[in-house]
Amino acid sequence: MKDLTYQALSDLAELNPRIDTNGLPGDTRVSFVPMADVSEAGKWIGRQVRCLDEVRVGYTPFADNDILFAKITPCMENGKGAHVQGLMNGIGFGSTEFHVLRAKADHSPRFIFHWLQAQSTRTRAIAFMGGSAGQQRVQASFFEHYKIPTIPAAEQPRIAAVLDTVDEAIAQSETVIAKLRQIRTGLLHDLLTHGLDENGELRDPVIHPKKFRDSSLGRIPIDWEALTLEECCDWFSGGTPDRSRAAWWAGAIPLLTPKDMKSFELSDTSEHITEEALQSGSRLMPHDTVFIVVRGMILAHTFPVCLSSVPFAFNQDIKAIRGRGKLQNRFLALWFAANADLFLRRATEATHGTKKLDTPELYRVRIGIPSPEEQDAIIKHIELISQEEATEIATHHKLLRLKAGLMSDLLTGRVRIPADLLEMT
Repeated sequence: MKDLTYQALSDLAELNPRIDTNGLPGDTRVSFVPMADVSEAGKWIGRQVRCLDEVRVGYTPFADNDILFAKITPCMENGKGAHVQGLMNGIGFGSTEFHVLRAKADHSPRFIFHWLQAQSTRTRAIAFMGGSAGQQRVQASFFEHYKIPTIPAAEQPRIAAVLDTVDEAIAQSETVIAKLRQIRTGLLHDLLTHGLDENGELRDPVIHPKKFRDSSLGRIPIDWEALTLEECCDWFSGGTPDRSRAAWWAGAIPLLTPKDMKSFELSDTSEHITEEALQSGSRLMPHDTVFIVVRGMILAHTFPVCLSSVPFAFNQDIKAIRGRGKLQNRFLALWFAANADLFLRRATEATHGTKKLDTPELYRVRIGIPSPEEQDAIIKHIELISQEEATEIATHHKLLRLKAGLMSDLLTGRVRIPADLLEMT
């Protein structure tokens, strides 16, 4: 890299170029790209069209092959932008919160796009923000001051092609993950309402109506019980030890709070307390306990559920629940997760505008309970699709790490691409 020189982004691209539309009729159809139609991964995800007269004034113009760069916080930091191609009549208009960059002669727009999506670029742009808090924007001078290694114009498309290939693999992985989640959601609902017959097949109430009966839950398999959560579960409340006692917060006992509940099965938390703290302000539950959030603004949009794989203490915003009788805890946790929308609809306003789930209301909710053997079979079916999803997520994370490494190596010139490399692939 000793032989590398540096140049400003403005040396590669013209900033906010003018577009003359005066000769076009007012009813000319053009593409319209609001901020909501570009993703944080740099994709143009909408295909809106407007008449020219509707957007000629008050919006930012651009043309085919231009690059959009969100200048306002937090859109800029989050990666919003796009390389727009296939615009209606070759012209587009969009949010005034876009900077527009157009590749100069011989330079690759895809190469410039990847530089603009790079985390290092976005991080550096923060220093060039101006305006009031919450409304800060990247100033145009950023593109004149931010310098990148000089990569020969002939090599730029080769670098872009490699990064585009990885992007395509990432997009395909995301599609597979989304499909698996959709399948899992549908499977979860069917298994938890219809169950599996003695042959391990999903019961069908239409084909085999005699295998179902009417209940307070509607039609359920004939041998299932329909009980309230109060009848079939034991419920426990937690608490938070005194935070002024610093020594209490240097222990080994995991203390579960809503911010920890980002995955279905948990084995650790971000905070830990001592045995003394536990006795003074919380409760320890054994492994294989179900936890749900019952208070907090997160209930405005998400119903966190988790199953513990180690003993946890927990705070007052959470309820711990254990199945009673033949109700297995893992089955119960899956049932809570599958019925998240039901519980979100039951969330009410608490003090200071936060959300809460009232315990008496939770007690009255009913659940269909199959035999322990059928619960085992249902759990196995769900875990199979969950394993596929976990494998694909791991692949996705590997691709993201691969792209980050390639961007660091290729965009900076640390690793060069021979002219004949892509021809051999």
